[in-house]
Amino acid sequence: MTMPIGSSQSEATRDVTAFLAAVDASDGTGDPVATAAAASLVTITATSLPAPAQPVWRDLTRLLKASSDEPLPLRAIEAMRSWPKTRITQLIDLTRKLQSILQQHDNDRWEDEIRDKLRHNYL
Repeated sequence: MTMPIGSSQSEATRDVTAFLAAVDASDGTGDPVATAAAASLVTITATSLPAPAQPVWRDLTRLLKASSDEPLPLRAIEAMRSWPKTRITQLIDLTRKLQSILQQHDNDRWEDEIRDKLRHNYL
């Protein structure tokens, strides 16, 4: 996992990373994935994410049959408990893609902040 040096991750990045850590520590079946999603992903909405991550979030919520512009409803999370392994794998793959985009965004933001400070202090 890449993390901006000297900067904290965005809330969305922390939530997605927590979800993936919980999934990686589980057997990858519906129950632990749904539990991890309920603990980590419920507050994310498309509008809370940077623009590059929004299409991936929309794909993820489409898989859940939920609105991307609202927090995940309990019914969508509970439905995961009965999902087949292939659908859970799709969800995890989309979440990993989302994590990668969010981490890159965090790193870019931190790099911009460093450049601004250098310009301000030394140029």
